[in-house]
Amino acid sequence: MRRSAVLCCVLFAVSALGQIEFTYYPDELDRLRQRAEQGDAASQLKLAQALSEGKGVQRDESAAAFWMRKAADRGDPVAQTLLGCMYAQGRGVEHDDDQAFKWFLRAAAFGDAVAQYNLGIMFLTGSGTHPDPKAALDWFNRAARQKYAPAFAGLGQLYLHGRGIERDDKIAFKMYLKAAEKGVLSAQENIAWMLSNGRGVERNVPEALKWNLKAAAAGSRTAENNIGYIYEHGGPGLTPNYDESVRWYRKAADHGLAAAEYNLSILYRDGRGVPQDLQESFRLSKLAAQHGFPSPLPSPDDSSVQTASAKGTP
Repeated sequence: MRRSAVLCCVLFAVSALGQIEFTYYPDELDRLRQRAEQGDAASQLKLAQALSEGKGVQRDESAAAFWMRKAADRGDPVAQTLLGCMYAQGRGVEHDDDQAFKWFLRAAAFGDAVAQYNLGIMFLTGSGTHPDPKAALDWFNRAARQKYAPAFAGLGQLYLHGRGIERDDKIAFKMYLKAAEKGVLSAQENIAWMLSNGRGVERNVPEALKWNLKAAAAGSRTAENNIGYIYEHGGPGLTPNYDESVRWYRKAADHGLAAAEYNLSILYRDGRGVPQDLQESFRLSKLAAQHGFPSPLPSPDDSSVQTASAKGTP
């Protein structure tokens, strides 16, 4: 159920240096634009946000990037981080990982935790720079020292896989837990996976279910599939419940998750939680294959079968 860490590039997220306050009334926007044109970096940053979000003004990503660049050039670390995000996402500018790395590096030098975390990701993935897990470890640690929750998830990934540091499942669990308790979705998924499999912690299926439910409530289709898997197979302290398994697999399948479509096809094939229906099983299996699942079921006329459910892996 592990997700790879991703750039924390939600535009205008809170920086380690504080929140950006915004006003969106037309008269305020006029004054904001005047101050921005006079070179006030804070106003340039606010105007970029208003243009990007379409708050009180027509949405214009290119204009947002223009004003974000103005504020970044004046040394505003929040604007530098957000401009890096725009380059990483290709919002208002051409996608350019090299430029994203450059702006994150400038903001990180001012202590911006979001930029530090993003540099960790870029060194981990080799985006905009050469892959360097040890450098990723350093930047995640810098952001974590500022209590930036996603950075703990980044550290958890490094410890879980032994990248840039010696593998240690117990420390990985501890790092993921710090992030999960702060609502980091990928960390909640990973905590559930580790609890389900007894990695770095004693196996605890009911507790794994609890964390998957938290992640599902936050919109994780991966967690929905894994809830279905837990209910299908049960475990110590939890009796299998095929009706619940079907319900959760269906939720994830309705959200387009190929593994859930495949898992639901298995239940239709075997008649568990639903009446046996080989045609529906085959239809779901084909749909899963169209969505990238590697092992579709054979047609109902084929005697060969596959029995494994698709569960998340680290």
